[in-house]
Amino acid sequence: MNLKIATIALAVALSTPAAAETLSNETVLTLLQAELGDDVVIAKIKSSPSSFDLSTDTIIKLKQLGVSGPVLAAMITASAAPEQIETSLDSPDPTIPHPSGIYLGGSEKMTRIDATTTRQARTSGMLGAALTGGLTGMRIKAAINGSTASVRTIEARPTFYFYFDQATQGLSATGGSVTSPQEFSLIRFESKKDKREAVVGSVGIGGSKSGLRDKDQRDFEATQIKPGVYKVVPILALDVGEYGFISGGVGAGANATFRVFDFKVTK
Repeated sequence: MNLKIATIALAVALSTPAAAETLSNETVLTLLQAELGDDVVIAKIKSSPSSFDLSTDTIIKLKQLGVSGPVLAAMITASAAPEQIETSLDSPDPTIPHPSGIYLGGSEKMTRIDATTTRQARTSGMLGAALTGGLTGMRIKAAINGSTASVRTIEARPTFYFYFDQATQGLSATGGSVTSPQEFSLIRFESKKDKREAVVGSVGIGGSKSGLRDKDQRDFEATQIKPGVYKVVPILALDVGEYGFISGGVGAGANATFRVFDFKVTK
């Protein structure tokens, strides 16, 4: 490389902020014409944002202009690299990507609700069933530890956002393989001293029956904002108390598994 070309190349490099530079086909041709060598050009392609035109005809033309196979391969690889999308754990803007999960909305931030998985199914009403020869059924309850939820809201009709992982088709590790809010039930829990309970089935003389009680369930409306993202709002105002979005019910009786995203409505 002669001194004049090297001086021009250095001047261009020093006068252009690297962070603002987006490589194009023309940029690559300019670097190669400066005789920097394939290794340098490839390193530049790998370390810089780019916007290449790589149609079949253009690739052939670039080859005819002297662009080597390794450089063309680096350009193709850079163009195929997925764009890194930044996510937020608490942005109040629902259109900004969030890690998969369920969030309580807010004007200043969102609050992520951690899932609780419980196998604490237990039966109640055993004495009554025994005294009546099974005519009075036993209730199967799912319980979660703690007398109250850590996530709280004063809104009677709070807004929630469900973010489903499009790659794994679910709420990832926090929610299993569900893909829609309609696969959840919103229920009110009965508070105990050290736990919260909900009836999830019954056993009587006619056999066993699974399912949540109507009086414990609360209807909600779900609106899709974009693929994998839903806005969820209770249809009617919620009274002060303990609530949760529940899914699962895998297994039966004491072996049933449930996943709960719990929250509390306060005054």
